Amino acid sequence: MKKIYILLMALFFFSTISVSAKTQEYKNVIDDSTTIENDITTIGLSYEDYHIHHIDFFDFSTNDQYNKTVENWDKFFIVGMSERLLENKQIQTYFYVFNPIYHSLDNQDEHYLRNIEFNYSINQNPSYKTDSFEFLMQDNGIFKFKGFIYDYSDSATISIRSIHSYCNFCKDKTFNTDFVAEVKHEYNDGNLSIALKYDSDLIIEEYKVVEEQVGPDNNLINNWNEFWERKQTNMLVYFYNFNFPKHLLPDSIEYAKFEYNLLKYHEVNYISGFKGGFGTYENEGKTLIKNEKIISEYNNESRKLQVNGHSQVLNFPTFYIGGNRYEDGQFGDLKLTNKEDFDYDISILLDSTFEQTQSISGQLLGTSATVGTVKDYTIMDNVNFIELHWTKDGVSYHSRIITPEVGNDEFDHGVASDPTFSVMTSSKANQKFIIVVIIILIVLVLLILYYKKKIQKK
Repeated sequence: MKKIYILLMALFFFSTISVSAKTQEYKNVIDDSTTIENDITTIGLSYEDYHIHHIDFFDFSTNDQYNKTVENWDKFFIVGMSERLLENKQIQTYFYVFNPIYHSLDNQDEHYLRNIEFNYSINQNPSYKTDSFEFLMQDNGIFKFKGFIYDYSDSATISIRSIHSYCNFCKDKTFNTDFVAEVKHEYNDGNLSIALKYDSDLIIEEYKVVEEQVGPDNNLINNWNEFWERKQTNMLVYFYNFNFPKHLLPDSIEYAKFEYNLLKYHEVNYISGFKGGFGTYENEGKTLIKNEKIISEYNNESRKLQVNGHSQVLNFPTFYIGGNRYEDGQFGDLKLTNKEDFDYDISILLDSTFEQTQSISGQLLGTSATVGTVKDYTIMDNVNFIELHWTKDGVSYHSRIITPEVGNDEFDHGVASDPTFSVMTSSKANQKFIIVVIIILIVLVLLILYYKKKIQKK
């Protein structure tokens, strides 16, 4: 079971322990030698929220899975900055970069971190500059860098577009970022007041992407249509479920941003043993028709989903806080195979797609029969949680998300089905047969009554 730690940085923080919207004064309390724990506390963050992500080789059955987990978590994030007033009335910057996977700065270590380059600009200058900043120290997954120096001014905007890491015997990587710090200074008799403003970060480690296969309602019309059309249509509904620490559970969520792939497949399969043995049909297997990268933004609203016009309408809030969607009745009469998939603090409805399965008719030993199926469907893959806007105790937070990308093979795949006709029989095939028999009997009764009445008139 994964653990969750969520790192909260207030939108407004200052160079004192007290965090508020009021500018605080201080006398250069941060310098090259001050510890990371001291600095993090000074700029209003919680040192305890940071940690090295524990990955035990023996937790995984194969090296590939272990390497994939390391690869997913091995990312660098800018989580904060601070400043110091120099004697010549220039400003020295410091940057704090976090990586959940351990990296050594000691060149005696085989996989040590050789360098990190920052691509940055000051005062929204369209020309970005790339520099390597000096490593000062590391602690608890946080690296402290001595950044650039710039001339004192009443205000400044510092933007970092990307950071690039260079590692010995491991992959060099570039990480895009939208880090922007709005800085305001007030200089008075050698004392400097600094106000820094930038977005917060959330580190999410307890999460689950859920794919629910929702079938059509098990009613007379749907069963009749499926029987005669030899076709089954299902809806695939995707949710991103995750946890906040209980003391940070938000009062509301206003916005979320995700990136993911939509994969469209065409799949042809024939019954076991049919290929080559009893006929001339060839098994085409699965073909990827389209792979589309989607960036999707979500607002605080509800969405209505329906498998077809004869199925119940499901009304899902996009953001659901502090409850289990299934236990709270959002799936209507449908029964889930894995209701515990929604035992999380937050559930976000991502997207819905459809899958359609059509039976293939053919000759089997000289007799007309169903020999296979054609299936067309679209699935989600590579879900990347990017941003979340939320409120707590009247304060609004815009949070960048620090969490791994989730592939379809890591989703929890559940089924939501309608049990309406389960009292009749546990076999769906028998259900259809009974329905057809009932209809035939009704038609026969009506015909008998018609001809009986006609005979009596004679």
